[in-house]
Amino acid sequence: MWRGAGPATTVDLDAETAWRLRTRGIQPDDALARARIDGRRELGEAACRIVSIIY
Repeated sequence: MWRGAGPATTVDLDAETAWRLRTRGIQPDDALARARIDGRRELGEAACRIVSIIY
């Protein structure tokens, strides 16, 4: 188990990739190829599979 003062993982995506990912305009694997993940990779990969409903 990870215990520390900072985040276990950070995921950096450019705005267009993040928007397209969250609205299913791009596949998670494509977003992962463009992402910078620092920390636990499995958490970053899970974050790139989240879909949002935006009104």
